[in-house]
This record gives sequence, structure tokens and C-alpha cells, in this order.
Amino acid sequence: MRYLIFFYHSGSHESDGKWKQGALDEDVVDVQVVVDYLKANYGYIIDLVVGHSRGSIVSFRWLCTSEDGEKVSAFVNASGRYRMGVGIGFPIVYFRR
Repeated sequence: MRYLIFFYHSGSHESDGKWKQGALDEDVVDVQVVVDYLKANYGYIIDLVVGHSRGSIVSFRWLCTSEDGEKVSAFVNASGRYRMGVGIGFPIVYFRR
């Protein structure tokens, strides 16, 4: 069975906390906290990550810098630009290790 989990980073929209400009490192911590919670409480395995806007940047960073992120097989970049000089790029990135 597969589940879709959605969350706002601290300080965004209806979440607790104070919104901060450029607090991407804190947002990466938020992702890891959610992943740790899902693994510990439900035994979930994170296999696909979808990031929108700022979440795309944060997701990319988490995928590239965390042990859990290295195990993810696919990423959907929804409305987030990762190559500013060449336009939007491909929306789905598959990881091969």
C-alpha cells in the first residue's frame, strides 16, 4: 500500500513557528523530522518525494545530504527551478545508484 503525506514547513501557512526568509537549513530539518516520525510510528519507507516551489529546493537538498534521502528512488520537482540559467528542466528525476 502507498500513502501520500503532505506537510507545511515550520512557519508556513497553517503550521506552528515563525516564517523566516532563507531558512532552508531549518526546512531540511523539518523534512527529516517528518521522515523520522513516519518511520518510527508507522514503519513507512520513503520512496518518492514531491517538492513544490521552495519545497523543491529543500527536498533536493535533503535528498542529496541525508542517509534517508539517498534511499529515495524518485523525485518530482513541481514548479521549482533548479537550473536558473536554462529554464525549468525536467519535472521528474530518477536516481540510479
